[in-house]
Amino acid sequence: MGISEELNEYLLHAAENGNLIELRAMLQKGADVNSKRTNGITSLWLAVMKGHFDVVKELLQANTDVNIKDSYGSTALWVAAVFGQTDIAKLLLSANADVNIKSNDRTTALWMATEKAYTEIVKALLNAKADVNSKGIDGVTALWVAAQDGNMDIVKVLLEAKADVNIQRETDGLTALYMASMLGHTDVVKALLQAPTRMLTYNVKPMV
Repeated sequence: MGISEELNEYLLHAAENGNLIELRAMLQKGADVNSKRTNGITSLWLAVMKGHFDVVKELLQANTDVNIKDSYGSTALWVAAVFGQTDIAKLLLSANADVNIKSNDRTTALWMATEKAYTEIVKALLNAKADVNSKGIDGVTALWVAAQDGNMDIVKVLLEAKADVNIQRETDGLTALYMASMLGHTDVVKALLQAPTRMLTYNVKPMV
């Protein structure tokens, strides 16, 4: 391992452990702020996952690429959504993180924040112009996921952002209303039925 590679690894280690002093020292010595491990993970990715706000801020000030992806296709913002790092998500958004980048499985930060039930992150992403109707796994949207989970708070937020209530799952044609009804989420069913767009109860595709 060469000197530059050692510096980069120390930088990654400092970011992961929240060691701001060491992080600054490595940057001053010339470590690559966008260096990656074999899985594509960067110092920013690690700091976000671990919730090290000050380290994230330092890396952003050092001009790290806020939209750089790991081998899974996930960005720092996507990671913040997954791990419920609300303050860091807002910091990344203030640094112009692309709110609509998709990971390899087509999920966005909004989709993941919805699945993980982080309402405040959902709100922040929508305020940053996240595509409320972006389709993720099996072609379903954040609203579909929230309806399936019975998460009324997020359902309300997404409907206020004009989420399309008629989008169907690619595999079988099921809608958010169908899922909410089947799973007994009565309050969600009522909210979906009151949405401006007429809801398809279901349209099941023939199983091959």
